[in-house]
Amino acid sequence: MEQNPKVRRQAARWLAGVFVVLLAFGSAGLVLADDFSDGAAYFRNGQYELAFAAYLRAAKAGHAGAQNNVGNMCAEGLGVAKNEKEALGWFKKSAGQGFVLAQRNMGKMYDEGRGVKKDETKALAWFKKAGAQGDALSQFMAGLTYARGEGIKRDYTQARFWFTQAADRGNVNAMYSLGMLCEAGLGKPQDIDEALMWYEKAAARKHKQAAARIDALRAGGAAAAVKPIKELTQ
Repeated sequence: MEQNPKVRRQAARWLAGVFVVLLAFGSAGLVLADDFSDGAAYFRNGQYELAFAAYLRAAKAGHAGAQNNVGNMCAEGLGVAKNEKEALGWFKKSAGQGFVLAQRNMGKMYDEGRGVKKDETKALAWFKKAGAQGDALSQFMAGLTYARGEGIKRDYTQARFWFTQAADRGNVNAMYSLGMLCEAGLGKPQDIDEALMWYEKAAARKHKQAAARIDALRAGGAAAAVKPIKELTQ
């Protein structure tokens, strides 16, 4: 059945409009990618001012990775005057898009009190958010925050949970920390065999303190165990 000529013309105009919109969005995406790639290239070459300018263009257009990188450069004063509050703002924009490195950076800023008042509760929330996406360093930091109990209630059970998540993803410091918890009997009864297992995993990755604990425990057995473990509890 032949279409009405008027309907065909309307359909053609509509499709043309859609094509223009798609082309515009596609071009914008290419520009974003180009700015981000340029920023990365400039950064690798140590051309920090040019890198910052390129990243900033992409960041203002909504590129989450660029927003995180602008935050990093503001935080460290690379290519731009150091401004930790400005850095926090960019990290927040990126983290709001679900960018895991920015979520980790938000945790670090609150943990260290950079650009914002130190707040371990908020730091922990960001570390857990990034950790839920599989970021091993954030998982380790969540465990460490629970173990230290600074600004929050100390919880060795939660510390073990997050350290285990991080260790399973290859974080050597989490392996060592699990060894210390097992050795000291924090969160559950002391288990020297399990402590040795975690220390051995860490030592296999060149962790010197883990290797030292292995030597001490093998030489003195359970009597050589340290309790409490100051590195975690202070």
